[in-house]
Amino acid sequence: GDTDLLISDMSMGRDFARVVGDGTCALMRGHGCTVAGRSIREAVYTAVYLEVNADLQWKASHFGKLTFLSPGEIEKINSRLGQGKPGEGYNRSWEYWCRRAGITNTRR
Repeated sequence: GDTDLLISDMSMGRDFARVVGDGTCALMRGHGCTVAGRSIREAVYTAVYLEVNADLQWKASHFGKLTFLSPGEIEKINSRLGQGKPGEGYNRSWEYWCRRAGITNTRR
């Protein structure tokens, strides 16, 4: 039946957590995406690139069958992104977005 489209009690929250599982995002009908990360930098990175990559994937699907990354390729990319060194991975994107917003102090 009709709902108010909100997660309004613990039971619904647990159901949503089960859907997300070990993942980092889920699409919520009537809301858009919900993302999670080990840090705000990781969550923002996921939110930005979820939209960018969804758009690219949708456009590419019009040209034929898509070839997705293998689990091993995904693991290597995630490992490289999460290294946490200044100027690398999530930090590099975070620093870029901060500069674009006029924020110069991007220390943790």
